[in-house]
Amino acid sequence: MSGWLFLGIAVIANIITNFSLRAAVRSLNLTSPYSIILGLIQSPAAWIGGVGAVMLLISFMAAICVLSLSTSYAILTALAICLIAIIESAVFGETVSAQKLAGLGLAITGVALVATS
Repeated sequence: MSGWLFLGIAVIANIITNFSLRAAVRSLNLTSPYSIILGLIQSPAAWIGGVGAVMLLISFMAAICVLSLSTSYAILTALAICLIAIIESAVFGETVSAQKLAGLGLAITGVALVATS
């Protein structure tokens, strides 16, 4: 398999992990460490987030076997940030400010510069 395919899988796994853990954390009882641990163990969203994190780790490790670390990491983080912001605004109704758009533009520009150097 291509390093780019593994990197694409890592991006998708990153997004799944972030949204799953967000859902898991919102349902936690934060009164004690015991209730937090119990809540995470019982939360399907936390388990999905854990599986996503393992998928992210494995696919990213496979990608950096073929691609450079600096390029892979920059693409992974920037694409995940951009896609999370898009999905969050489309699905959850989050507002997209001019400042957020400028930041996403800078992230994309930075990745383009790193990837072409």
